[in-house]
Order: sequence, then C-alpha cells, then structure tokens
Amino acid sequence: MAEADRSFQEPRAADRQGAWNHERIIAYANLVVSVLGLLGLLASIHLGLSSLDAAVQSANQARRQADEAQTANSIATQAIVAVQRAFISVKIQIEEDYIFNNVYGEIKNIKAYRITPVIINTGNTPTKNLYYSNFAHACGVGEGDVNRYVNSINLTYYTSSAQCSPYEPGDPRDAEQRFPGLPGGKVRAHIAPHAEHPVSNFSMPPELFRARKDFRWYFYGIVHYNDVFPYQNEHLFKYCYLVMAEPKRDGELSPQVFQCQNWNCADDECKDDRIAYDQRILDQTQALK
Repeated sequence: MAEADRSFQEPRAADRQGAWNHERIIAYANLVVSVLGLLGLLASIHLGLSSLDAAVQSANQARRQADEAQTANSIATQAIVAVQRAFISVKIQIEEDYIFNNVYGEIKNIKAYRITPVIINTGNTPTKNLYYSNFAHACGVGEGDVNRYVNSINLTYYTSSAQCSPYEPGDPRDAEQRFPGLPGGKVRAHIAPHAEHPVSNFSMPPELFRARKDFRWYFYGIVHYNDVFPYQNEHLFKYCYLVMAEPKRDGELSPQVFQCQNWNCADDECKDDRIAYDQRILDQTQALK
C-alpha cells in the first residue's frame, strides 16, 4: 500500500516539476521577447534620434549656406555699389585772362581772374536728388570793394570783413542752416557720370589783390545727393578752399589755391572733421589769451 502511494505520488510530483519548468521556460521566453522588444524599441528610438539629428544638421547646414549666400550677395552688392555709385568732389578752376565787366557798368574790359568752384561726379552712375549750398567769404577788403569788383552767379551767400581772422570759415552745414539760399531754396542739379557742374562764378581783377595785401577769398559749401541704387543713405560732401594771389618772377600776380585745414570731407568722416575743427578753434582761442 505504501509502495503504491509512493508510486502514485512520484508521477504527480514529476508532473508538477515539469509544469513548473514549463512555466519558467515560458516566463524566460516572455522575458526574452520583452527584452528583444525593448531593444528593438531602443534601436528604433536611436534610429529616430539619429535621423532627427541628421535632419537638424541638414537644416543647420542649409541655414548656414543660406546665410553665406546672403552674405556673399550683400558683399557683391556693396562691391557693385562701391564701384558704380556716384562720387562727388569739388575743385577750384581759375581762368586768369578773363575780361571783367562789373554789374554796375562802371568797370569795363579789364583783365580779371575768374574763379569757379566745380562739382565733379567721378562715379560711374548719375547723381540723384542733388542739391547744394555754396558760400564765399572775403577778408582784408571792405564790402564796397567786394560789391564793386566781384561778380557772382548762383552764390548762396557771401560775407566780407576788413580784417582776416586766424580762423577759416566754420562748418558749411551751419552756414546752410543760417542762410536759406537762393530764391526757391537750395540749388539743385543732376550730374552725369564723369561730368562737371560749375557751382558759381567769381570774377575779380588782380588789382584788388595788389591793392589789398591781405586780401583772400574763402570758397566753401556743402553738397547733398543720393546715388541711383536703392536703400542707400544720403551722401554729403563738404569743401573749403582758400584763394590768394602771389607774385611771380616777372612781378605779375598769380592766383594760388589751397585747401582749408577742415571741411574737405565726405559722409561719416565729416563728424570727426567737425570734432577736430572745434578742438582746434578751442586750442587757438586759449593760446591767444
């Protein structure tokens, strides 16, 4: 009986052990499947992140290329503008054998100097919206002599003084704001590439220089203009020249032209020029005290 019970229980124990082993195998298999699924998920996530990173890098590269193309285009545009835009400068032109007749008709057919400030466009495109103000200051001579001996055309304003100051004229922009200009406002002009535009004419005989040893003329002004390219700021050019007469070997007088120490500048450099002028005037004033 006992042996029969043992023989009956042993198969049941074996069945239980087999069932437990089977469940454990299934559990292991499920675990392996889960691990493999997790690894697959991680691989998919890694692949997705790699693809996203590649996409981000591609987008960044495309943005860099776009920025580089924009920079290159901007540099190319600036280069074209720099080469092709209008550039304004001013020179003093003197004709020594001009025949002078004053506006009152009392002085006729005498030899005179004809002094003409000339605006030059040295650029490869025409100017746009150009206007200017031009001034003259005579010193070492009375106003009556200036009015009698000097003919001027298109002059915004001129002044004179019996004594010559050690200072050259002030900022043309200040003068422009003080004097409204000719009837109708500022003088306007359109200047083609490599063309010239006479600003004004001043005619005066050498006798005026000879009679007034300290006589000198300052010619100064300011020119505003745009170039033909869009989105460009207004340009400005300031000029200032001193005209004197000095004797030649034969004793005849010859006009001499000198640039003023200030007011020959363009655009942003005129800011530093104004600072330098103010400081120079301050130093000279303190030195005279």
